[in-house]
Amino acid sequence: LYSYLCFFQENPSVAAEANHVKARRALEKYLHYYERFENHNKSLKLEQQFRDKIQKKIEAKVNDHDGTWIDWQYLHNAATLLTKCRYTLQYTYPFAYFMENGARKQLVRINRNFALKIAFPAWLH
Repeated sequence: LYSYLCFFQENPSVAAEANHVKARRALEKYLHYYERFENHNKSLKLEQQFRDKIQKKIEAKVNDHDGTWIDWQYLHNAATLLTKCRYTLQYTYPFAYFMENGARKQLVRINRNFALKIAFPAWLH
């Protein structure tokens, strides 16, 4: 039996370039998910202002004897639900970031896009 070691010599500049490309892709992936996560975070802050406005309008209606709190509570409940939906959608981005590519990740992406269209129609923005 003959035994020998085979040493494959990589070109250092090619290896460094490949590492550079991998690092760039990793950074782009991170920024993609981070920017979307942060956009939802900013929207959550705006929705807090929206909920405060709704609360003031409800109080004004009740003070003007234009119904009771119970009559207007649906607006408060809708704003709260909208916030919960936004919060849930916000955290789909870190979840998707760490998922491996495949059918499950694609399903998460499809469901998230569908939820965005249903929960946040254009007239709300």
